[in-house]
Amino acid sequence: MQRLGIGFGTVATHTFRAHVAVLAASLRSVHPDARLHVLWIDGDGPDPRSRDDVIDLTPAAVGLADDAFHRLALVYDAFELSCALKPHLLRGLLDRGFDVACYLDSDLWVLAPLGEVGARARESGLALTPHVLDPLPDDNLRPGERDLLVAGAYNAGVIATTRRDFIEWLAARTALDCLLDLAEGLHVDQRWIELAAPRYEATTLRDPGLNVGHWNVHERDLSIAAGGTYLARGLPLRCFHFSGFSPHEPRVLSRHTAPAPRARPDADPVLARLCEEYATALLAAGYDEATAAPYAYDVAADGRPITRTDRRVARAAMIAARATGTRSPVPDPFTPLGAKAFREWQASLFPGQQADEPDPHAPPLPLFTTLT
Repeated sequence: MQRLGIGFGTVATHTFRAHVAVLAASLRSVHPDARLHVLWIDGDGPDPRSRDDVIDLTPAAVGLADDAFHRLALVYDAFELSCALKPHLLRGLLDRGFDVACYLDSDLWVLAPLGEVGARARESGLALTPHVLDPLPDDNLRPGERDLLVAGAYNAGVIATTRRDFIEWLAARTALDCLLDLAEGLHVDQRWIELAAPRYEATTLRDPGLNVGHWNVHERDLSIAAGGTYLARGLPLRCFHFSGFSPHEPRVLSRHTAPAPRARPDADPVLARLCEEYATALLAAGYDEATAAPYAYDVAADGRPITRTDRRVARAAMIAARATGTRSPVPDPFTPLGAKAFREWQASLFPGQQADEPDPHAPPLPLFTTLT
């Protein structure tokens, strides 16, 4: 079979339709022959506003049967599920004939060619981007090095690989352990990526223009060349990661770094211009309409909500079944018959408590910087 070069893909809910449109257009602007493969995880299949720079994929198209996908959708919220599906997308890209599979977060903006990412992945089998290249000062601004200890050394917004063994290893780890949960030592897939780096002899991509975001833009010395090209440390700014960014507040780079952000567009004219341009692109792509869309897997087939407690209790039961080598006892709440069985199963665990009643003993949501 003829190999097709580097295949680019992302995972997204329909609330990120505008982000996907901007990412796809930006990728096509620097790689005219490329099309962005998008694994949509909710809605009624492919994006109804698909374009010729996008190839729409469903979970089934990357080898996930409905029952396996529904288990993931039950265990995880939308953000966690998007991260857990990355290895399945990477496998799907290799299955489609690409010799390098490259995952890009949907809130990335591509500004210069990414061919070097593919070249380095071909050499080593796995190419990753670090959160920072230089030590962070101890100044109480966010993110700080303690945030990096939580999030991991690498940012999983850009992953390029040729290795199926790495992909299958990651898929196994993210099947039940892709939580954003400080108490469990988990920061979705990023701590697993950190563990994978030495195991699979990953190349660390130190290009200052790759995967620039609120965690490292302070060290990248953004500037604009005579022709209007954005630069980072004098080299092309290849992709910027707008994690936690709202186009309605373009002077706030990320909600994740409040109240003491290290990177502030109001203190950096080049960063301010970049944020304004991305905000304009997002709004033009239908940001407000997209973000108003509900997430499909926040409710069961019976219309009742799937709460965080529901997800954690189901996960605990699945982990217990895995440990004993038995079949999971958790019914599928996303089918009509399964939803009824799911509520009966819940009632058997918590007699006298309403199935959708909050659990007073549930751990609080984690309060720490999200570096994704």
